[in-house]
This record gives sequence, structure tokens and C-alpha cells, in this order.
Amino acid sequence: MNPIRTRCRAPLFLFALSGAATLALAGDERKKDLVADLAGSDEQARAAARQLLPRQGIEILPRILPLLGDETTAVKEAAYQVLLDLANEASAPGRVADRAKAAAEVMGLLGADRPKYLKLRGLRLAAIVLPDSCDVGPIAALLDDPELREYAREALEEANTAPGRLALRGRLGKSDPDFTCAILDSLGRMRDRDGLAKISEMTSSDDPRVRAAASRALAWAGDPASLANCREVVAKADAATKADAWDAELRLLNKMALREDSRPAARAGYRELIAASHGQVKDGALAGLGRIGTVADIPAIASAIRHEDAPTLNVGASAMGCIPGREASQGLARIYGGLPDRVKLALLPVMGARPDDCALPLIAEVARGGDAAFRAMALRALGASSEPKALEMLRAEAERGDAADRTLAKDVLAAAEARLNRERLARLGSGYGHETDLLALHGVIGRWHVVGPFDLGEKNEGWARDYISEPDVNVVARYMAGKVRRQWKPLTTQDPHGKIDLRANLADRDKCIGYAYAEIEVDRPTDAVLLLGVDDGEKVWVNGKKVFELFEARGLTVDQDKIPIRLIAGTNKILLKIYQNTLGWEFCARVATPDGQPIPIRQRAD
Repeated sequence: MNPIRTRCRAPLFLFALSGAATLALAGDERKKDLVADLAGSDEQARAAARQLLPRQGIEILPRILPLLGDETTAVKEAAYQVLLDLANEASAPGRVADRAKAAAEVMGLLGADRPKYLKLRGLRLAAIVLPDSCDVGPIAALLDDPELREYAREALEEANTAPGRLALRGRLGKSDPDFTCAILDSLGRMRDRDGLAKISEMTSSDDPRVRAAASRALAWAGDPASLANCREVVAKADAATKADAWDAELRLLNKMALREDSRPAARAGYRELIAASHGQVKDGALAGLGRIGTVADIPAIASAIRHEDAPTLNVGASAMGCIPGREASQGLARIYGGLPDRVKLALLPVMGARPDDCALPLIAEVARGGDAAFRAMALRALGASSEPKALEMLRAEAERGDAADRTLAKDVLAAAEARLNRERLARLGSGYGHETDLLALHGVIGRWHVVGPFDLGEKNEGWARDYISEPDVNVVARYMAGKVRRQWKPLTTQDPHGKIDLRANLADRDKCIGYAYAEIEVDRPTDAVLLLGVDDGEKVWVNGKKVFELFEARGLTVDQDKIPIRLIAGTNKILLKIYQNTLGWEFCARVATPDGQPIPIRQRAD
């Protein structure tokens, strides 16, 4: 070895160590300064520290935790926001060691001697960072605290770890009925497979509320063996819990319907539930049977809605329309004559939209009948068809009858021809990567960002909740839905109407909420009409202003909602909050002039 080279290496190595130590010392001083700024009285410095401290890594966490007890509210809140950021970073995939460190620090906030407000902060942070291996004893102890037990339950549910599920399971049979129901709901949402036997025991509880909650907690597994238990809970339910017991049965049937081997039992179960229930449960059972039913189920659905009004009437009609095949179309035509008038009116557009011509002769006959309401609905049904025969029938109706019928037939014909033209354009395959977007030239909005699903809630409370801080939109933001992060994803459609299928592209779920956001560009300011078709309901903001709201269960009808708006020159921002009830979940949108002419738009490629 060269002695000169060896002698040179030692000083260089020592110099490198000295430099690293100096940098580490400087970094530590920087952290101290930032913590001091966060705790200080200078609001501007605190705001800067609030943004910079999360970048210092998990090691900074022990220095921030004491600030949760600061006397100044602004300091406490800033510290808490920093801790939330650190917790979210530590819980990212691959950060196992950081997550364990963060959890150990956070659990210190839950000691018996800690004040309530610190425990509440600790529970919120623990819900984010708890790893599956962490002892949840401090949280489990709070399940016996009347003031904090709900917060502790929510934290364990959101964390959804094996020790957390075990802790909740251990409280079954030891708590009052209200809290037992809450625990059962948590275990159901956590999909506690190890606890199914214990949960099943709770279906024999003396309290009907507990029995219904236990039945609901079993439903996610989709086990046909649970169906008998579920029906026994329904049979023993009192008036106050009957709807909850039915809801549990519906949830079980929906899960059974997803599996080929249990689908026949699910079909039979849907038919029984349709006959026994009412309201939203009946709607859900009708929708479920529509998803997996056959032509043999059409009479049962038709019978179930004979005496119903909207929305159940419309859900049932849509369910029959979902059953595939020419035989189903022929079956609808066969039963039509024996139905009450209001059911016939609901069924006509469903029959018109079928992908065959089986029902067209019947619809044409109705269009020439003596009742004005039926004639109008039949004309619209012909307009919903994509069959060439339907256009021929509309042209014939545009030349006969009274003035009102001729005018309506011409309007429906024009709309149908425009729709078919858009379909032809879509088949040309111009593609959204090309310089010219033919659908956009017709005002069709084909590029969106979507995010969801978010909970609708048992009483539809999610409809009023601002999940994304609407109407402001940041397409790189992420949002918590329980323990799951939701983030925007781009979707592009070449459907001629711009249809976006949220059930296929966002979540295959019922009773939830999603958001869709688009930006369109126009050359000059103009009055316009935003034409929307939405399944089911929507809130609409254009350039930050709410312009429309409708919370209603319905299927998609192209251009159904006509919303007057004002477009500005340049970029216009459109945000939709879309409600999903049952069956389909989709929407489409385009812009036109007030007299119906398409407004050419541009959309930037992602």
C-alpha cells in the first residue's frame, strides 16, 4: 500500500466526518428555530414554520407534541396540523419504521392522566398511524369511558387493525344496546372475518336493535348460510327496527348476487324481499333483481310496482329495462296491456331504449292513440330508440295528427337525429389525441377528472357535506374517506353523448357520492345551456357558482336537465356532485346555445 496515499486518506476522512457533524448540527439548529417559530407570537413566522416542519421528518414529532398543550389556541392548532401532516406521511406505504415510531409517540397522548382534549387529538392521530402490530390497549381502555368511547370506537374502526378488531369484539355483550349497535356497525365496515361467529351470536340478542345491527354486520361476507338468520331477525323485528332488518337482508343479497354460485338464491331472495318490503329497501331489491334477473322475473317486478308511485315506480321500470335479451323486450311488450296507466307511462321510455325493435310496433300504436299524455310519451320513447324503424315512425307522426303532436314529433325527431349523428361521429374514431375533436365541436364534454366514492350516509347527510371543499377544486389533492385516501383520476370518453360510467370507473357501489370536474374553453363570452343527463341526482357549479341542484333517484336521460349558464371567454370550470342510489351511476354533459345549437369547445389533453 502506498504510505503517502494512506496518510492522505485519514485527514480527508476526518474532514468528511467533521463536515457531516457540522451539517447535522446546523440541521438540528434549524429544527429548533422552526419549533420556536411555531410556538412564538409572530403569526407570519408561525405560518412559515407550519409549512416547513412537516418536511423535517418523523424525528421532529416529539418536539411538536408538547405544543398541543400550549395556552395559545393558534399555537395548539398549528401544532396539530403539523402532526396530522407527519402522521399522514408516516403512514404512507413502505414507511414501516416511521409509522411504528409515530404510533409510539402518539399513544403517549392517551394516558389515563391526560386531559380530554389531548386524548381526542391522540385518537385522531392514532387512527392514521396505527400499524397492525401496535398494542391498542390505551384506546381500548377508552371504550369504557362514556365521554370518549365513541371517539375510541371511530379511531379503532378507521385504523382497522387486527388488535383493534379484537378489542371491539371483546366489548360485544358487555355494553349497552346503543353502543353495542355502534360496535357491530364498525365490525361490519371493518369486515371482521375472525369475528363472524361472535357477531352471529348477537343475532339472538334480546334487543331488536342489536339483532338488526348484527345481521347487518354479517352481510358483507355474502354467505348464503346467513340468510336464514337474517330472515329470523326480520321476523322478530318490531316496527322501529323492521326497516333496519330488511336493509340487512338486502345487503346480504347484494353480496350474494356477486357470486355465480349464490346468484340463484339471491334472485329468489330479491323476489321475496320485494314482496315483503317497501320504500328504499324495496327500491334496492328491485334494482338488485334488475341487475341479475331474467325474463322470468319481469312479471314479479311488474306486479310489485302496480300500485307504486315514484321513485319506486321508476326504479322498477328501469330494473325491467336492465334485463337483457330480445326475450325480455318481448316479455315487456306482452305484459304492457295489463298494466295500470301510470306503470305504462313509466315503461314506455324503457321499452323505447331497448337495443332491438321488438316493442316498436306497440309504441307506434300508442303514439296514434287517443290519450295526449300517452301519445307524447310514446313519441319520446321512439326518440330514445337507435333503430332505423323508430326514425321512420317519427317522420310519419310528424306529418299527421294535431299541431301539438306534429310539433313534438318534429322536435323529438331532430333530437334523435342529432344524437345519431353524434354516434356516427364517435364511430369515425377521430380520438382525443388528434388535433380536431369532432365531439367537442358539437359541445360534448368528454374529458373529466373524477373522485370518490364518499359516503351518502344512512339519512343522506353526505349530500350536504363538503367532501372536497367544493366549489374549489384541486385535482392533485387527496381526501380521506374513512381510512382510504381518495384522489382525482382523469377519464376520457368517446361515447357520442359523452357518457361517463361512474359505476365502472369509480366504484361499483350503491348509496354513495362522487365528484366530476371538467374545464372547457370557448372563444368568447356567451349565454349557454348546460345539458346534463345524470343517474341519479346532481349539484352543479359553473365557475364557482352553484347553478343547479336535484336530489332524486332516476335513470339517465340524455339532455334531461337544461341549465342556463354564462360562459366566459377562455377557461370555464364545471363541477358536478353526483348522487348514486341504485342500479346505474353515470352522467353526460354538453353545452349549446339557448336555441339548441351546439357550442364548439376545446379541452386540454391531460
